[in-house]
Amino acid sequence: MKELIGIGLVIAIIYVILNIAGCFNEGVQVARNEFGPKASLEKYEWFKSAANVLKAKKVDIDNYRAVLSGMDSQWGAVAVTEWPRDVRQEYSQRKSELAGIITAFNGLVAEYEAASAKFNWAPYKGRDDLPPTTFQAYN
Repeated sequence: MKELIGIGLVIAIIYVILNIAGCFNEGVQVARNEFGPKASLEKYEWFKSAANVLKAKKVDIDNYRAVLSGMDSQWGAVAVTEWPRDVRQEYSQRKSELAGIITAFNGLVAEYEAASAKFNWAPYKGRDDLPPTTFQAYN
């Protein structure tokens, strides 16, 4: 009976040691997945890509606003209901497209902000070769 208890105790100790080693190995694997070279490159590329998309959308928003402003100044003295039908349609279409671009921009800003706030993305904050970690959303 003592031999069985001894064998059981040895098996229990081995089991505990293997579980502790497994937890340590899992921690190493998580660190490698989040901070390793491949993960770092993917995160860096995502930040660069997202920043470039945000810059392009910002230019699109400014262009749409300029066109709409030009239409307003050209037809502003006349009530919108009296504008030619094709001008009203174009104006409405451009306003609709502008709203979509602003929505997409703001969604990507929120994603960019959330990513830059994560602990595992901290190495990319404040780097000279990356844009700032904050973009101003449009209202």
